[in-house]
Order: sequence, then structure tokens, then C-alpha cells
Amino acid sequence: MTQQEIEKEILDYLQEHLVTANTAMDVDTLYSDIGLDSYSLIEMLLYLEAKYHCSLLDGATQKTDLESTTALAGFIHSKI
Repeated sequence: MTQQEIEKEILDYLQEHLVTANTAMDVDTLYSDIGLDSYSLIEMLLYLEAKYHCSLLDGATQKTDLESTTALAGFIHSKI
């Protein structure tokens, strides 16, 4: 699986579950800019852990890994 495929999956999840339909965003949009709160981020991370069979909430996770879709997809890609 490529990083771009993971990015698409994350964007699809965000648009289907966590942001309003008219929220403009792309892979470089900061999650803080779209109002994603910590509860929503954890919800998405748990979904992604189950989907990609990897741990995203371990000691290796940095704040910068969770700032945008590009960063998160790169982090997941490095784990799988």
C-alpha cells in the first residue's frame, strides 16, 4: 500500500465521519485548522490501527505525526 492510498483513506474517513460536508481540506490541511478535537483524533487513530494492523499510539508517536493527513499517512506507511 502506498502513502497516497493511505492519505486517500484518511481523507475519506474524515469526510465521512468527522467533518462537515462543506469543509475544504486536502492532505496538507492541519487538523487543528478544521477543528478536529482530541476525541475525534483518537477515534480516527483507533479506526486506522484496526485497518492497518499497527500501533499508532505508542512511544514512537510524535505530535508532528498527528498534525495532517500527509504526516499521519507517512507515519502509518513507515509502520506497515
